[in-house]
Amino acid sequence: MRRRRSHSAPVMFVLYLVLSISMLGLMGCEEDVNAVLGAGQPFTLYGLMTPAADTQWVRVYEVTDQLAPIAPTPLDAQFTSLDLETGEERVWTDSLMQEPNGSYAHVFWSPFRAAYGHRYRLSVTDAQGETSISEVAIPPLTRIEVDDSRQFPPVVLNLDIVGGAPRLYKVEVRYGIDYRSEGGPKLDAVTFLHGNRLRQQDDIWTLPLNISTDVSAIRSELRNRGGFDLNFGILLTGITVRYLVASEDWDPPNGSFDPNVLVEPGTLTNVENGFGFVGAGYRDHCTWLPAEDIRRAAGFRVIDGATPTNPPPSTCP
Repeated sequence: MRRRRSHSAPVMFVLYLVLSISMLGLMGCEEDVNAVLGAGQPFTLYGLMTPAADTQWVRVYEVTDQLAPIAPTPLDAQFTSLDLETGEERVWTDSLMQEPNGSYAHVFWSPFRAAYGHRYRLSVTDAQGETSISEVAIPPLTRIEVDDSRQFPPVVLNLDIVGGAPRLYKVEVRYGIDYRSEGGPKLDAVTFLHGNRLRQQDDIWTLPLNISTDVSAIRSELRNRGGFDLNFGILLTGITVRYLVASEDWDPPNGSFDPNVLVEPGTLTNVENGFGFVGAGYRDHCTWLPAEDIRRAAGFRVIDGATPTNPPPSTCP
């Protein structure tokens, strides 16, 4: 059977799932969404469960045989979640949301914080008893352990992301810096994407952080801006590592998060007797200021006994 998609299909929600690789936050709501027609399944589900929010929500689209906009009436369906670790069951509330373009969408929600390491079974049942089901595994809580034992040039710190994260995306390393230019002292930050350096062994992801190489790249960037005081050098105010921990099934074909590919039914799905995808994940980070001897060996300027301007509070073990 050839699948058709109406103007109410979740194209932009797939785009949101792609953007979630960059950040976890409030879900956007402008879209022309598409629901698959005439396929025999009752519902399409799209959502993101996360321990970072105190309320979980999932969009639900009824699969119909007609090209028609969603009516501004409650959806004749029951949405429940079952915590497979504790047995706790919740009945979610249907909320009708109007998009900026005037169309409507059904958002089912429940006020709870998804638990790290738990599995949830989400079920949506229509008036005829047909049910679409998605099982969602929340990733475990992670932490970063910094191995700063290598204190000679080139300075390479091994950052171990411990805790059994199934997948990591959008790994960023942000250097807070203090330097001088023609306009006087400046506070700034330079961010690198270092996900391609990750190595995984058992339940540990390791990021070898070559600070010496990054310092050279930062220095080149400042030179290109012009007016950089090379004699003064660069003070380091702190390093922050950010990353997205994602569920195992958040694995697009060929590692590509192209919304034009993902919007096709069945390309990335974990919904039984239905369509769509409900992912799980959260953002995590770690901030610290390496010791003076490490900063000096890596190529940063160190003023003996002086505290960098606005040093961040350390959040690493």
